[in-house]
Amino acid sequence: MSGTENKSSQFDTVAWGVAIAFIGLLTFAIVIPNLAKQTASARPCIANLRELDSAKQQWAVEHGKTNGAVCIESDIKRFVKLDSEGNLPKCPLGGIYTIGKVGENPTCSLGRTNYSHVLP
Repeated sequence: MSGTENKSSQFDTVAWGVAIAFIGLLTFAIVIPNLAKQTASARPCIANLRELDSAKQQWAVEHGKTNGAVCIESDIKRFVKLDSEGNLPKCPLGGIYTIGKVGENPTCSLGRTNYSHVLP
């Protein structure tokens, strides 16, 4: 093998390394902002879920309910900060909240696809 052929193969290896590194950086440039956006929108959702859970617990104590008792929106409205129209808080990404039974965490419909919309 001559020196020219060796330099050519070294150049090919470096070129491939640079190309792979560029693709990796491009991927991170796309993925990281999307992840940050999802995480940022999940924080208010989790805060809402915590507030709904607290309201459900307060309602249960006040009415002598035990685990498994069915709780609906109208039961907890007075324990939650309502929006200007008198509705319970909403998920910032449009998920639907399910209050659930006493002893169960309330859920967001986006929690099935986006695990950051779930109470820890």
